[in-house]
Amino acid sequence: MIGCRLSESQKSENLKSKIQNPKSPQAPPSQRLHLALRYLQASISGMKELIFEVTEDPFGGYVATALGVGIHTQGDGLEDLRNQIRDAVACYYDGDDDGPSLIRLHFVRDEVLAV
Repeated sequence: MIGCRLSESQKSENLKSKIQNPKSPQAPPSQRLHLALRYLQASISGMKELIFEVTEDPFGGYVATALGVGIHTQGDGLEDLRNQIRDAVACYYDGDDDGPSLIRLHFVRDEVLAV
């Protein structure tokens, strides 16, 4: 599943909501800040890196969401997810020269321990 193209302000708002939404099953605040800084650093330096946050789906498989870009996809296994991400990125940028030269996957996993 591929999101529509977003304006720069929408991309910033998307990233901001991903970082600030306390109800979403994402990394702890320190890791989210690290991801946001990495995203901004890559944007400023001109390096075309796209970061995907990968979580396990409670019903099986994996879900991946790009930070700062409206790309979302899923896969049954890790290899399937990697192929789906490549396909989603290729479809989103559709031959544009501004597509990423590097895709980084950030795996987020919550673990609950009984006391």
